Amino acid sequence: MTCLAFETHGPRLLRALFDNIMAALPTNERLRSVDRRFPDGEVCVEIARSLRGRRVLACQILSVDAPFSDNELLALLATIHGCKTAGAERIIVFVPFLAYSRQDRPDLERGRPATTELIGRLLRSAGADAVVTIAAGATQRIEMLYRPLRFTAVDPIAPIVAALAPVRPKYLVAPDGGAVRLAEPVAERLGCELVVAAKQRVDAENVVLNVDAAGIESDAAPVAVVDDLVASAGTIVALATELRRHRPALDMYVACSHLRPTPVGIRRINELYSAGCLIGLATVTLAAPVEGLRMVPHMPPVAELATDILAALNTDETFAEDFRGGRAFSA
Repeated sequence: MTCLAFETHGPRLLRALFDNIMAALPTNERLRSVDRRFPDGEVCVEIARSLRGRRVLACQILSVDAPFSDNELLALLATIHGCKTAGAERIIVFVPFLAYSRQDRPDLERGRPATTELIGRLLRSAGADAVVTIAAGATQRIEMLYRPLRFTAVDPIAPIVAALAPVRPKYLVAPDGGAVRLAEPVAERLGCELVVAAKQRVDAENVVLNVDAAGIESDAAPVAVVDDLVASAGTIVALATELRRHRPALDMYVACSHLRPTPVGIRRINELYSAGCLIGLATVTLAAPVEGLRMVPHMPPVAELATDILAALNTDETFAEDFRGGRAFSA
């Protein structure tokens, strides 16, 4: 079952990933764009059939444009609730990017709650039983906050390896400790040396990085950078600044799980691109050009990622029952 945003943007973004997952289901029937809008703009969900006893895979894009993510999230919640009302036995949600995954800890000084926990509660209240996503943020903590809802986050190792392989980097930089989970297996597959930077955040859009550049300064090959999310591009700018102190003629290729550039991020990426420092940008969850972005992000093949997602599901007996046979249902 797909929501409107998925159908509108999915074909150019993640259609191949969705199709590969669908192909693995033993039986499936698609219901497209079940959410609509009333004339006043409020969400309206129409499921013109009974789902009694069915298992549903509900798909939605929450990262098309950041300002509209809240609307798409509400449409997803209404769709889940509609499926449950129509008698669905079990509902699995697939969202390539999990909105609010970065707000997993409260900021007591600023009076900011852990909104990640709220999203988990809303999904459970709507009727979801499980969430599948491409990893971003503190996966283990999100899993804890979402309980008893089952949560699976898959690292997009294969697509990022495919994007970086033609670059042939000798060094791969993880901007911080959080990026190591993704960067380490990528570096191992590429046969390059992993360098982990020490990051200190100044504010929401700026960071300071320290990098052990031994070896990088004397190597002419492009430097690969792997991160889970690029938004304000503050990390990329800080990393480029630090590396160019050691190697002024720096060629840097960035590969990330999710690209959600803010206006500041677009400006910074454009500046690095115009300066000849940023020679490539690849992402798993956004393939179309971003308005105002001078370079076209590359989206590598995702067939192997779909296999990894299904493999992760099959390690859990409850998920395995949904995806191996019986009354599996998707739309």
